[in-house]
Amino acid sequence: MGAKSRSVEASAELGLPAASLDGPDFHRASDTVLFVHGMTASAMTWPLLISRLPSDVATISVDLRGRGDSALLDGPWGMANHADDLGRLLDSLGVDRKLLVVGHSMGAFVASTFALLYPDRVRGLVLVDGGVELSESLIDSSGRGGSESLGASRVDPGAVHQDGAEILLDPRVVGALEEVGCPVELLRAESGRLDQSEPLISQDTIDRSTSRISGLRVTTVPAVNHYTIVMSPAGADAVAAAIHRQL
Repeated sequence: MGAKSRSVEASAELGLPAASLDGPDFHRASDTVLFVHGMTASAMTWPLLISRLPSDVATISVDLRGRGDSALLDGPWGMANHADDLGRLLDSLGVDRKLLVVGHSMGAFVASTFALLYPDRVRGLVLVDGGVELSESLIDSSGRGGSESLGASRVDPGAVHQDGAEILLDPRVVGALEEVGCPVELLRAESGRLDQSEPLISQDTIDRSTSRISGLRVTTVPAVNHYTIVMSPAGADAVAAAIHRQL
């Protein structure tokens, strides 16, 4: 991307999550993209993808409450609280334009909830292997988020449990995407969480989602799993292409 990087420190007092900023200043950018990571990941999920975007695009990569440099922010967690954190972050940055929001895994549920609660701030969604009903838990038997922990420096176990329960069991969270009014593209990894043959998003879920969500575009990305869809060159290329279609 050839852009300068800046950082925003988390503030427990103000309820602001930490974030990494890349690209030009917002008022000079051709567009702005907000990136939202997965269950136990962090803003470190996104550099490979950001490097594939045009140099005149500004990006905001958040560390969600309870993760990475936002680990100091206590609960309650949950998708609506994460969405409110994003709203406060954008206010603090002076971002008043509609954004394209990209969410991976649990971050896709945060993104769809944000679009539902703040429709005047979102002009489109790119959801990566998440945001609709999942065929298996993102939390392993130890209560952790599997390989997503590779993208995080610190994770609050309470955040993992509360957020994990919401995206599996709360119909308001799982069904939020059906109520948003902006364009949505969903990218599904061909393989499961750790290269299982069955993808995390089943074909039945795809069929139900396309019948219920007008204009939903679905792409299955071959030869990637739930993590390499954002953390490998082939996966990043596919997600970047989806972003380009909405820029």
